[in-house]
Amino acid sequence: MENIIIKIDGHEVPVSFEGSDKIIVNGKEVDVEMFKRIGDNVFSFAVNHKLCTVEYAYEGAGECSLTLDGMSFAIDVKDETQKLLGQFIAASGVGSSNGASKIKAPMPGIIVKIGVTEGQEVQPGDDLIIIEAMKMENSLKAEIGGTVKKILVNEGEAVEKNKLMIELEAEAEE
Repeated sequence: MENIIIKIDGHEVPVSFEGSDKIIVNGKEVDVEMFKRIGDNVFSFAVNHKLCTVEYAYEGAGECSLTLDGMSFAIDVKDETQKLLGQFIAASGVGSSNGASKIKAPMPGIIVKIGVTEGQEVQPGDDLIIIEAMKMENSLKAEIGGTVKKILVNEGEAVEKNKLMIELEAEAEE
């Protein structure tokens, strides 16, 4: 079994891999199946039978940016030893994370509805924005709890894939 710690926008999540078909995320078994590779760094997955598209950009030293169905995250992957070293460095006052999340358009489309306002508090799963593409409406939901920092689009606006639409500020950790 391989154990790693994934830090997503400032929140640590323990992940264990048991063989090639069993993944435990934060103590819960997750069913993950890769359907196809769409590009060099873009993949189509089923996670617990829900289809999603993942795009990543590796930045070195375990750090990468990950876009999951239009939601962008800063990811940092470490094993237990690297985590302990990181805690030691953090205790010395070096380094920090801003806890921000950026919601980007997962495909070209038209903004049908913006369900939030700047300054509004949101919880994971709250509807943020609805985008219409190929005559289908897609609702983008908050993956993290926090505050809507900035809305960069308007209802009725046409957007290209990866257009930054909303910036969220993650809830402060206590």
